[in-house]
Amino acid sequence: PWGIAVSAARHEPGRNPRCYFAPMVGADAPKRVSLADVARRAGTSHSAASRALNGRPGVRPDHREAVLAAAAELGYIPNTSARNLVMQRTGLVALAFGEPDVLVGSTFFADLLSNIVSRLDDSGYRTVLLLPNADRLRSIADVVYPRAFDGALVVGHRSGDGLIDRFVSCGIPTVTLGRPLADVRASYVDV
Repeated sequence: PWGIAVSAARHEPGRNPRCYFAPMVGADAPKRVSLADVARRAGTSHSAASRALNGRPGVRPDHREAVLAAAAELGYIPNTSARNLVMQRTGLVALAFGEPDVLVGSTFFADLLSNIVSRLDDSGYRTVLLLPNADRLRSIADVVYPRAFDGALVVGHRSGDGLIDRFVSCGIPTVTLGRPLADVRASYVDV
């Protein structure tokens, strides 16, 4: 049955489907350029290539130039997952709205959200939006665990909802927008 649904949903010229399944990327897809590929092309060690690309000292100027040229030539894009693994961080910041309704009908929160996400992105972090309501608050425990996020910003929390406590108890640095309604160990920013 799925095969029929998928083939029926494929894009056909002159047809405006509700769903389009793009072809899967196969073995003929280009291989991602690795740091080892850059080091090999530049004639340096893996660690020298890493130091050169990260602007760290301890690399001869000619090696640094060779690494940068090889990276540009090969179209190297750093693997942020690998970097975060080595740095023992996630690169993720939770943006949790304890009261998701604050997003509706308020341009203030939409503008705030846009600025927060932009600043975090500029700093190399990705934002994970969490919108728990009272019924789904327990499901947050499935997502929020120690080292799941590098930080959390909680907006519109409710007294006794446990949202802030969950982040803090997992050792995740937490900031609330507005004063916390309970005695918790979280920083806050009040507007």
